[in-house]
This record gives sequence, C-alpha cells and structure tokens, in this order.
Amino acid sequence: LIRRFEIWLDRLAPSEGLHAIDVGAGTGSFAYALLDRRPNATVTLAEPDPGMRAVAAEKLSPFGERAQIIDASFDDLPNEAGYDLVISTHAIYTAHDPHAALRRLHRLAMPDARGFLIDFGAQMQIWDWRIYLMKHLILEVGFKRALQIARDGREVATQNQRVAHQQRAGRYWKHDQATFTKAVEDAGWTVDDSLAVYRGYSTLATGRRLN
Repeated sequence: LIRRFEIWLDRLAPSEGLHAIDVGAGTGSFAYALLDRRPNATVTLAEPDPGMRAVAAEKLSPFGERAQIIDASFDDLPNEAGYDLVISTHAIYTAHDPHAALRRLHRLAMPDARGFLIDFGAQMQIWDWRIYLMKHLILEVGFKRALQIARDGREVATQNQRVAHQQRAGRYWKHDQATFTKAVEDAGWTVDDSLAVYRGYSTLATGRRLN
C-alpha cells in the first residue's frame, strides 16, 4: 500500500501535496514516504494511540519540524480547510460515524486538494491471512526465519483477531468497493480512481475536492 502511495504521489504536480494531514496516521509510514519524496512538504499526523504516536515520532525524527504529531481522532479534528493533501489509511472503518468522518476529511481539504483514502471493509478472515503471510515469508526468507517472524508478530495476530471480533459485533463499518466509493463521493470528493487492494479486503479511493 505504501508503494501504491509513492507511485500515486510521483504522478502529482510538484506543487501538489506539500501541506498534508494524515488522519489515523498510525506509526507514520505514509507520512515518512511523503516527506522522503517531497523535500518541501510538511505533514500533520493525527493519531489517538500513544504507542503509535511514539513510534511515529522516532521514525520521523530525521525530518524535524516538517512532521507534527497530534493526539486526535476524527471527532477532534479542526473544521476549517487548510490542507492540499488529505491521507487516511485503514482508520475510517473504526469511526463511530464513518460517513461523518469522511465529511470531516473533506472539510480539512482546500479547494482542488487531493485525497488518498484507503479503508478496510471486508470481514477479516484470520486463517486466510496467516496462510497467505506464511507462504510468502517461507518463499522470501525460508521456513525457520518465517516461524521466527510469526512468533515475533503475535501482537499483530492479536490485533487482527480484535478487528474480526469488532466486525462481527457490528462495531466496525463493513463495506465493499462500490459502497466505500459512493460514501467518499457523497462526502464531497470527486473520485478519480477506485480499486480493491489489500487482497480485496480494502478499497483505495483517490480524488480531489473541487469546491
């Protein structure tokens, strides 16, 4: 997904995407890609989880004041437009009101601003992911190293189990590509492209705010 973001970013004009906000920024991987590829860019990372903010702060420390990290969820974001690039990856589905979260992202965007939105929508299938990851790890690093990585990544597996449970309980928004794309458009974005990513579990929608 980060590689897709980098390719998309490289297609923008040099003047686009220089003042960005990443909502649900996690550990800052997308912000890092932006700052690394755009030397004049700045980014605000909005992330409510203190552990992820700490990792992001360490990861982005080489960029100094170009990265600002704030403790904020969708409900805490400002209402005024001020950014020419709005990023949100795998966060909208967790919002109390996902449609309101999409409208809030739209309000953050200046006219003609770009949007890069990825959201997780399909029901998480734990064993599907485990088998998929193990096959690829064995091919890339061998069986012994793959087992070690799997043991070290037990927290990731636990998080995936929590996501699956919340989905089954109806606390997380489940959607397909068409539903997510329409929701993005209904929030005010003009969608340039929409495609299934993350092995079909997620939808990537890119577009812009025209007014």
